[in-house]
Amino acid sequence: MKTKDNPVRADHARHLAKAKQSLRSRPGYLLRRCLQNTSSLFEDACADTGITLRQYDVLFVLGQVGEMTQGELSQLLDIDRSTNALVIGILEEKGLIARWGHPRDTRKKCVGLTPEGQTTLNTIKPRAQIAANALLEGLDSAEQQALLATLNKIIDGVG
Repeated sequence: MKTKDNPVRADHARHLAKAKQSLRSRPGYLLRRCLQNTSSLFEDACADTGITLRQYDVLFVLGQVGEMTQGELSQLLDIDRSTNALVIGILEEKGLIARWGHPRDTRKKCVGLTPEGQTTLNTIKPRAQIAANALLEGLDSAEQQALLATLNKIIDGVG
């Protein structure tokens, strides 16, 4: 039966449309949906590597900076130390990063990419870029730059 022929269904459809419109006015909902899309695109592009988006972030930073302490990595990625330690442990078990004691401060641990970690990063990086491009493909260059600037402004304002 068509919606216009059934007033109850038509009313329900209007409520659903209004709810969707209301959701799309909530920044938290929109950001969560964007994160879901980002994660899905990354996982599709990199599924055969067994690397998650969070693990890629660690590899990416270590590929950019080189060796650093776990605390520095945690701070740079804006993740808590326990989550950081968990991700580092997984990557260490996979042989992608190495962890060792700090030469001057026994309380600190240092981390860096292994040769296998660098190879994995080199494999994933172009795929991650393709996933990022797919996420932004509906935006022109100016819109992409505006989106990134706005997201950074939000992060800087909250963090």
